Amino acid sequence: HADITFTLKSTSGDSHDFVFGNRQYMAADGADGQARCSPTFMLINIPKKHGPGMVLGEVFMRKYFALFNRADGDTSTATLGLALAKQGSQVEDRLKAITASQPSFIMK
Repeated sequence: HADITFTLKSTSGDSHDFVFGNRQYMAADGADGQARCSPTFMLINIPKKHGPGMVLGEVFMRKYFALFNRADGDTSTATLGLALAKQGSQVEDRLKAITASQPSFIMK
């Protein structure tokens, strides 16, 4: 499957491309030999008065760190910052270390 690019425009009018490879947006379902790949996107209906639009969910936020700012509560001054998130075992080890005293939510 080909890469997918989301192009978002900043408030200053600059366009920024966010590229996802198929390993980031496809999920396998089923056992070996019988596995089926499906995209991890879903259709949502956004009312015309609020659209067009889309929700950039889990797939997007696994790869990019997002910072939402609505400090004064006014949507006209709301901002969103995006940066490539760190990945890999060093990050996983650090997260495990800083959350070691917290209860686990992993079901065994």
